[in-house]
Amino acid sequence: MVGYDSLTVQDFENANWRNVPKYVQIRQSHNYSIEYRAASQSAMDRGENQKALALKFLEELTGIHFDADKPDNPFSAFFVGNEYRTLIPTDLDSHELSLVKWLAAEAEEPELKARFNDILWIVAKDYNAGIRAIGEYIDAAKDLWEGTDNEFHSSITRATQLGAKLGRRIHIPQCKVAINELLTKAFSEKRFSRALSLLELLFDQHLEESEILAPNIRNVADGLLSENNDYVLHIALDLLRKVLNHAKKPEDSISIQEEEALLYERQADSKALTGNYLVASDFITKAISVLRQIGRRASSVELLEKKLLEYQELSVQNMSVVSTNMEFTDDDLNQYRAAVSGFGLLEALIRMSRTIRVRGLEETRKNYDETHEGLVFMRLVSTIVVTKKGNVVAKIPPVNFDDSSEEEERQSMHLFKDAALYRQADGLMIDVMREQIYVEHHPSEADFKALVLNHPFVERGHEILFARALKAGIDGDRMMCAHFLIPQLENSLRHILRSAGANVTDLKQDYTQDEATLGRIFSEHKQLLIELIGEEVYFNLKGLLISKYSTNLRNLSLHGLMTDDEFDNYEILYLWWLVLRIFLAPFRLSPKTQVESNAEAQPQTQSEDVSPFVETQLHEPPLADTEVAVPVTKDFDSQSRNLGFTKKSWGPSLGSWNLFLENIGPELEYLDTQIDINNAYFSASPRQGLMVRQGGHIRITGVIKDLPLSEELNPQGQVPFRVTLHFQIGEQRFSQACVTLNGLAKDFEVKDAERIE
Repeated sequence: MVGYDSLTVQDFENANWRNVPKYVQIRQSHNYSIEYRAASQSAMDRGENQKALALKFLEELTGIHFDADKPDNPFSAFFVGNEYRTLIPTDLDSHELSLVKWLAAEAEEPELKARFNDILWIVAKDYNAGIRAIGEYIDAAKDLWEGTDNEFHSSITRATQLGAKLGRRIHIPQCKVAINELLTKAFSEKRFSRALSLLELLFDQHLEESEILAPNIRNVADGLLSENNDYVLHIALDLLRKVLNHAKKPEDSISIQEEEALLYERQADSKALTGNYLVASDFITKAISVLRQIGRRASSVELLEKKLLEYQELSVQNMSVVSTNMEFTDDDLNQYRAAVSGFGLLEALIRMSRTIRVRGLEETRKNYDETHEGLVFMRLVSTIVVTKKGNVVAKIPPVNFDDSSEEEERQSMHLFKDAALYRQADGLMIDVMREQIYVEHHPSEADFKALVLNHPFVERGHEILFARALKAGIDGDRMMCAHFLIPQLENSLRHILRSAGANVTDLKQDYTQDEATLGRIFSEHKQLLIELIGEEVYFNLKGLLISKYSTNLRNLSLHGLMTDDEFDNYEILYLWWLVLRIFLAPFRLSPKTQVESNAEAQPQTQSEDVSPFVETQLHEPPLADTEVAVPVTKDFDSQSRNLGFTKKSWGPSLGSWNLFLENIGPELEYLDTQIDINNAYFSASPRQGLMVRQGGHIRITGVIKDLPLSEELNPQGQVPFRVTLHFQIGEQRFSQACVTLNGLAKDFEVKDAERIE
C-alpha cells in the first residue's frame, strides 16, 4: 500500500475531493473509485503530488470490495496477486483511520458516508460510527433504487446486519420500516424481482411473520408468472415453500412443489417446441426430482420419465462435435514404423511397448492446468456425459471457488475425461507400429501363448483366452480383442490382489460369496494395486474400464451398449497395448521376500502353493520416449540394474527368461530344478510347467530375481553371466559346472537366451 503518513486534512480540501463524486452517474462505490483514480492521475500529471496522494487514498478506500453476503467480513481486497494485493480495512493505521473518520463526517453521498463509518466500526470498533452507518446504508439503498438490484439490496442488507449486531431491539425496527417502504414502492412499480429480494431479507432476518410474508410472496409469484419470468418465479416458489414449512403448513408446501414441477414441465415443453431438446431434458429431470421428493405416485413420474427419454434421444441432434485437428506428416508416422521395423518379433513388441509413454495422474493434472489456464468459463459450467441415446450417465460439476475441499475431487473427474483424449492420440501411433509388426511377422496365437505362459499376471487356465485377446489386437480386430481382453483383465486384477494377500470376495449376509467387482477393486485396493502395477497403469486402467467420466469400456461393452462401429476405437487398441506392456514389463522382487544372494547361499526351493506373484511385483521400468535400446553401463545401483546380451538393454535386471540348453544327454531327469545365475537362485519346478523337454534340448522358463552384477563388460559390450544348473537324476543331486552365456560348458552348451519379460 502507498504510504499516507504525510497526508493532512488540508490536502483533501486542496484536492477538492467533494466534487469528484458529482461526475458519477450511478452512485456506487466502485464507480467513485474509477473517478478518484482519474482525478489522482490528472493531479500527478500536473505535478501536484499531495493532491494526487489524497485522491489516491480515496481511490483505494472506495475500491475495497464489498460483499454483504459475508456479514462478519464484508470488505476484502479488490485484487490479489502473487506479490501484491489492494487495500483492505485492517491495513489502515491510526493516522489513516483518523483521516477516514474526518472523511465520514464531511462526505455528502450516503454510499460514501456508510462505507467510511462501516470501516471505522470494523477496524476500530467505533460504536457510534456503526450506528451512523445503519442510517446511511438505508439512505444509500433509497438513493440506489434506480441503480442495479444488487447495489440497493446490498445496502439495505448491510444496514439490517449492523442493526442486529449493534442493538436489535433499538435498530431493527428502523430497518424494518425502511424495508417495508421499499417493498411498497416495488409493488406499486411492479418490480417483482426487487419485491422478492426484500421479502427474502425479511424472512432470513426473522423480521416478519409467515402469515404476512406468504400472501406477499404469492402476489410476487403471480406477477412473475404474468411476465413469463420463469427463472425468478422458481426462486419465489422456493421461498414460499420455505415460509409455509416454517408456518407448519406441510400440505400447502407440497402443493407449491407440485406447482414447481408443473413449471419445469412447461419450460421443458416450451424448449422442445423450439428444438432445444437438451435444455428440455434438463427441465424434465428437475420436474421428476421435485415429484420424487414429495412422494408423488409412480404413474405421474413414469409419464415424465417417458418424456425424458424421448427428449434425450432427440437431444443428441442438438449436440455438435468439437474436434481438434492433429496433423502428422509421413515422416512422423515413418519414425514410429522404423522404431519396430527390422527386429525380431519379441524385440519389436518390446520396442512398441516402450516407445509410447504412459501418462499418469500427475502428468495429466499438469497438462490440464496448462491447457485450462485462464479458461474461467470452462470452470464455471458443469459438464454432462451422455450415451448415444442422450441418457446422462455422469455429471461433472463446475469448480466451487469457495470450497477448496471439493476441488480435488471435481478436478479428478475432468482429469479422467482429459486422459481419454491423450489416449486417442497415442492410439494412432500404437496402431502404426502394430500394423508394421503385423506385416513383418504375422504373429500367431502360439506366439502370444508363449508370452503369457507362467506369467504372474495370468491365473492358470486363462492363458489361451489372453493369447487370443492379444492375437486379435495385433490383427486389428478390436471388437474381438475387447470381448476377450476386458473380462480376463478383470479376473487378472483379482488374481494378483489375491496372490498378494488381499480379500477380493464379498461375503453376504446369507453367507454366499461374490467376486469383487472392478469398482470395488479400484476403490478398496487402490494402494496395493498401485504398488503392483504402478500409478500410471492404475490411472489409465481405471479410466479405460470403469470411469463414467472417461472411456468406461467394461460397462459399455459387457452390457451390450456399444454398437459395431463404436468398437473401432483407438482406446480399445490402447488398452490392448497397455496389457501387452504388462506382459513385457520386468519384475521386481518384493522386499519382504527378497533372498540374500551371496556366494555361500544355498538353493531355496519355492513352495508349490505360493504364487509367483507373492515374490514378484509388476513394476514399470524407466521409459525412453523413442529409444528402446539403451547401451548397457557398469553404473548399477542395488535395486535397478541393466542387463544385456549385446548392445541392447532390457531395463531392470528382473524378468522371465527362456534358456535353451543342448547336448544334455537323454538320462537327465529334471525334478526340483534350481538355476543359479551369478549366485542368485530361482526355482524351475516341472510341476509348475516351468521346464519342458524339446527333443535334444531343454527349455527352462522362470522368474529371475535381482542379479548381483560384478563382472566387467567384455569388448563386445556384453555382460557375462555365470550360470549353474542344479538338478536331480533319480536319488542323486548334481550341479553342472558354471557356464557363461554364449560360451561352452563341460557337458552342455547354452545355445541361446531369449527374454520373454
